[in-house]
Amino acid sequence: MVQSFQHQFFEFLLKSQYYSAADLRVQQVHQLEQMARYAAASIPFYKTRLKSLFRPDGSFDFSRWNEVPILKRVDLLEHREEMLAITVPQGHGPTQDYTGSGSTGKRVTTRHTALCGQLSNACVFRAWTWHGVDPTRNKFGYHGESVNSARGPSGVMTGTWGPSWDLRSSGKRLVLHHVEPTELALRLMIEHDSFYLDGRPDAVMALAKQAIHEGKNHKIGAIFAFGAGVTEATRTYCLEAFDAPVVSRYASKEAYDIACQCPAGRHHLNAELSLVEVLDHQDHPCAPGQMGRLIITPFYNTAQPLIRYDLGDLVTLGEACPCGVTLPVLSEINGRTVHVFRLPDGREIAPRLTAYVRPTIGAMEWQIAQVGPEAVELRYIKLRDAPKSAFDQLTKAIQTQLTASTTVTYRHMDRLPETQSGKILEVVCELPRQLDSNRVHGVVSAQEQDTV
Repeated sequence: MVQSFQHQFFEFLLKSQYYSAADLRVQQVHQLEQMARYAAASIPFYKTRLKSLFRPDGSFDFSRWNEVPILKRVDLLEHREEMLAITVPQGHGPTQDYTGSGSTGKRVTTRHTALCGQLSNACVFRAWTWHGVDPTRNKFGYHGESVNSARGPSGVMTGTWGPSWDLRSSGKRLVLHHVEPTELALRLMIEHDSFYLDGRPDAVMALAKQAIHEGKNHKIGAIFAFGAGVTEATRTYCLEAFDAPVVSRYASKEAYDIACQCPAGRHHLNAELSLVEVLDHQDHPCAPGQMGRLIITPFYNTAQPLIRYDLGDLVTLGEACPCGVTLPVLSEINGRTVHVFRLPDGREIAPRLTAYVRPTIGAMEWQIAQVGPEAVELRYIKLRDAPKSAFDQLTKAIQTQLTASTTVTYRHMDRLPETQSGKILEVVCELPRQLDSNRVHGVVSAQEQDTV
């Protein structure tokens, strides 16, 4: 039943991707009402939390949506049992718990239905249609959930990977856990005659580096990266190693697939799957071009509803996309709120250096860290030597984004620092706790990340 509904949902997505903003909002409000009624009636945590949404006659009042309190990570930690459904509606499938990586502080565990995963996959299948994905070709997955699965020396063959209803789906998918060495992953990917590759950005970049190191020339059609943001360095390595573009999916353990990248390079929100709000620190909606906190409400997770959940990410809404799809656009996925720089005047900035670092000082990878109120350190792996004038030019670009008084120290490294979960963060804040005045907003410093 769940798979049948997945196909129906996919067919709906092919139409709704061209909805007007007004028609899309009608569809979203309908789903929000269903979820709000279900949560208020079935989940102890929401019995009074959603009362502003219902008029005295019992009708749903979306105009008061902003009165619903923002759901925080601490709520998921302290009220987990109150947020779980005892039973889920028929047809939503079995439930499963997922635990995040802890990149925004303590790890949180959320419960999801099989239906959530199936509908999220339908959004991915839609994105594949944008990119002309061919399900007759083989795919290699370099990732994994359980360290006991898809291990070496041969990984695991999962069968065909295209939509179950697509009669063309004959390509085979081989998966190897990303903890296995890149040498083994590269060999298996080539032996499998893989035309597509999927994995987290850090894993696919490591694989591309290995291919360059070994001088292997295995051209593939596309690389599907999911989870964290894709850096310019990742895209550059993948082009050099595999002559392949990187198509990114913005996703999280708590909310599944949030947005998918179109051929024009924009990330379109999966607005049929969840309501995304982008809010400033006063909880007011941000305009296009203004960075804010991503607040998300998935429509279909009846196992543990997350209503107005602060995901801990900073994003920027964009204007309409030239690709023709009318779904809302994220022009930038700026990163976790723990990674923003806090300036003396109270501003919060997530510096963007993609257009500057490689062309000026010739760095393939980099990390910019705030080490003082007006002091940053740029750590980088260099491709070539650069003159002092190039560093001066980059310093001015950084000062333009931060303050004119910001000092910039450059540190050439052979390897960039990683978090305990193995991630390389492009933007990190390393201010001592006493200098972090914005902790009242629930923001923690980068030094506290991945500690649990």
